[in-house]
Amino acid sequence: MIFSIVIPAKNEARDIGQCLESILAQCYDSYEVIVVDDGSTDETYKIVTHYATMYPEKIRISQSNGRGPGFAKNVGSEMAKGDIIFFLDADETINKEFLGYCKDYFTDSWVAGIVIALEFESVSTLGRIQGSWKTTRQCGRLGHFPRLMRKEIFESVGKYDADLVVGEDYDLWIKLKEFSENKKMRFVSEENAIIHHVDDDSLGGVFKSAIRFGRALMHTTERYPRFAGPIILWSILNALFLPSLLVFFSPFSWLSFIYFSIYILIWVYFILKIFIIKTSQTKFYIFLVPPLQVIIGLGVIIGLFESIYMKK
Repeated sequence: MIFSIVIPAKNEARDIGQCLESILAQCYDSYEVIVVDDGSTDETYKIVTHYATMYPEKIRISQSNGRGPGFAKNVGSEMAKGDIIFFLDADETINKEFLGYCKDYFTDSWVAGIVIALEFESVSTLGRIQGSWKTTRQCGRLGHFPRLMRKEIFESVGKYDADLVVGEDYDLWIKLKEFSENKKMRFVSEENAIIHHVDDDSLGGVFKSAIRFGRALMHTTERYPRFAGPIILWSILNALFLPSLLVFFSPFSWLSFIYFSIYILIWVYFILKIFIIKTSQTKFYIFLVPPLQVIIGLGVIIGLFESIYMKK
């Protein structure tokens, strides 16, 4: 059994080396790595080329010229020689037993794919705040979507929708679930196969990413309102924080009172939730999440309005 590890990468010079090193350290040796450079302007392509030269039997590189993560993953899958596709991000690493934990599941022909554990790690305070929120949002260690799946199933459902920049994993998951239900196959979970994700961006970088996310969100909303709608409502809830402070000292202060009551109740729920979830992270960081979500919410709404304006 061969695992084809597909890694889309754009401007990931800081992290791509650690990602590849974690793969090369695997105890299970039957794998290949395909890195698809998606229009990087930093040293990403040069770093991956160096690794591909050192390990030509393991690592290959291709380019997708900034077409987005879904398109890049499709490019990598078309180059894949393995039976199993494993999609990994360039800013992630895996534990050395990862492939070993996963391989036995696929000896069962009724297993379509595997949902694995995600752990958010960072050396910066900002990264730890982001990780605390992501852990809370996903309700524990297990991710929401399968990262590993049979290549034949991935191809049968039509691969990634290359037009989606936001929600491409959700779109694929919908298609995978429908296919597996029709074929009476199943997805399993493995908590010992761990992906370590590092968030170490600057505050300005987080804000710019939120704007880019908002710009791409409108297209996803048209396709999947049930997926994108809650994201928009959550962004609005947080983006209203600063304007509501101004309204608080106006004749419409009762509106601010209602808003703050809802806002506080929601965050009390999330703060309590993180203390229930089993996590290695310091739970203190959840208290710093609301201010960061205000900044992200503002960015998403700005990007959303930009996309609406550009469509006119």
